Amino acid sequence: MENSLLTIKQRQTYFKLLGLYTKKIDGVNGNGTKKATEYFNTIFLNVKSNKYTYSTDSKLRGVVAIYKNSQYMTDKSWALFPNFKAKEFHCTCNGKYCDGYNGRKDKCPFKLIMVAQYLRNYYNQPVYISSSVRCKTRNKQVGGINNSKHLTFSALDEKVKGKKASEVVKLLKKMPLVKYTYAIDTYYFHFNL
Repeated sequence: MENSLLTIKQRQTYFKLLGLYTKKIDGVNGNGTKKATEYFNTIFLNVKSNKYTYSTDSKLRGVVAIYKNSQYMTDKSWALFPNFKAKEFHCTCNGKYCDGYNGRKDKCPFKLIMVAQYLRNYYNQPVYISSSVRCKTRNKQVGGINNSKHLTFSALDEKVKGKKASEVVKLLKKMPLVKYTYAIDTYYFHFNL
């Protein structure tokens, strides 16, 4: 562990790299910085807190080192997300029309899994993936649009055990990583980066 914590500007820079901070890098521990810290702590430490601690600092340094190496999931990055495995994010054609990942097995975005882990830790409930990456044939079969984010491995359809989709969508609309989200039915919802 480093002897001193990252400066606020360094934290903001790292949080911005991970997509958790959207404000100006100004060195002020304001609401945006505190919210980014809370997102990070929830995702990677399973602690709902906006306090920047030595544990936060150590984990942030490690996560950023892995992320800088690849913005896509690797064996090292999967180890950061204990509740998910790569096989959960396969095309639901089950290899009938594609290699199971629409030719994008090594292109699962790190940030996509960050959102899934955030929901898992925020609610302290299992998250069930119903659709991740899709090949064109499977996308057409399920009525997906031609430019679906599922085709590029940047969308998930899922549910959080015991939570209504409308509640989860409300939470996701506040998260800077999520570009678009909606309820599919009572429990399942969609989000994309």
